[in-house]
Amino acid sequence: MQIAIGDNADPRAGILVGALSGALERYNPENAVRASFHEFLPLANESGKIHIIGFGKAGLGMYRGLVSALPGPPESASIIVPHNAMVENVPEGLTLLRGSHPYPDRSSQESSERLLGSIEGLTEDDLVFVLVSGGSSSLFEVPVEGLSIERVSAVTKCLMEAGSDIFMLNAARRIMSRVKGGKLLSYIYPARAVSLIISDVPGDEPAYVGSGPTVEWTAPGHYADSDVLGAIAGCDPAAPEAISSRGMITGKAAQCTNRIVLRNSDVVKDLGLRLSREGHNVITPGYFVSGSVEELSQRILSMVREEFSRSGEPFWFVMGGESTSVVRGTGTGGRNQELVVRLALRLEQGEDCVFMSAGSDGIDGNSKAMGAVYYPGMFDGIPHEAIMDSLARSDAFPLLNSLGAALISGPTGNNVSDIIAGFYGGKGKVNE
Repeated sequence: MQIAIGDNADPRAGILVGALSGALERYNPENAVRASFHEFLPLANESGKIHIIGFGKAGLGMYRGLVSALPGPPESASIIVPHNAMVENVPEGLTLLRGSHPYPDRSSQESSERLLGSIEGLTEDDLVFVLVSGGSSSLFEVPVEGLSIERVSAVTKCLMEAGSDIFMLNAARRIMSRVKGGKLLSYIYPARAVSLIISDVPGDEPAYVGSGPTVEWTAPGHYADSDVLGAIAGCDPAAPEAISSRGMITGKAAQCTNRIVLRNSDVVKDLGLRLSREGHNVITPGYFVSGSVEELSQRILSMVREEFSRSGEPFWFVMGGESTSVVRGTGTGGRNQELVVRLALRLEQGEDCVFMSAGSDGIDGNSKAMGAVYYPGMFDGIPHEAIMDSLARSDAFPLLNSLGAALISGPTGNNVSDIIAGFYGGKGKVNE
């Protein structure tokens, strides 16, 4: 996997980018599914048929991994991927559908209804593999009666731009949907299902990946229904009254085994091992960190300063996570780029820190970058007012790109949330 970075970047930034590229290449969706699905094949009855449905940014890679290991072609196969997913050759026998991301639209609903149509008439002997990855919440959607896809999209956009965390977003999506929160299982019944999942959420809880289409939702979790409905009402006052199902399964549901086959920590651990093999001292302050970009930039810097104060030695650090950012303007950027800028602004004069934050899907916000790097001296000659203005307008990409600090890969076909890594050497220390 190629990740572009400016030629004049600090060599240590290049080391981080190279390690990230290698980790994402090794832990790709195709390999993850191929290595994980064999234990479920005995569930298929000789008299039954195997069907495949899937949705998400990693859907095509997951499909390739699955069919390469099956003993024969499936009876049917339908996958929904984003409009911008680059597909050179559609595998024979696969119905490739397109949907919108990060907000659902009419194409998402139409593709979802076509996908559901592909599994009509299942029998109790049939087995359905469901391939779920990040982006599914937008790509796979059929609203509850009383809500249009346009209203679902508007509420989702409103909540995201207000900085709602992944738990609130998923709870709202479940309530507004006829296929999330395990409700897909009513369409699969009486067949059985195996859901192979690539996680992009904190804690790797299947109920939160793609808003849990194959995980029955029976408890309020992080937010009570009343809180979720209140948040929805803040975006669309009439929506709660229009919602009838409250996110629960009605009727009979298929038996389903849910299995996480790839997660953020897999990539984080591999990135750390790659740095260690090059002779670097590596620590892992936290496998999954979260919070607003303002709070997270402060917390990460406090963690590395504390570690340096304890050890007195330079070190490299790796972690994963997902920050949230409030969209303040109409600029081009994303949470990873904003996190990099905000952490850089917190550094003191002479503090030696190289920092990288990148989305594993290759997409950061509405920019063409996956994230960015910072290294000492990068902002030399850039007026402080210009940097602050870029944050005020949610417009970090033009600035970072002009400095060669934006990381550009294009869509990776993967999605295990964000990867954060860096080097810290204290004040006035010789680079490792």
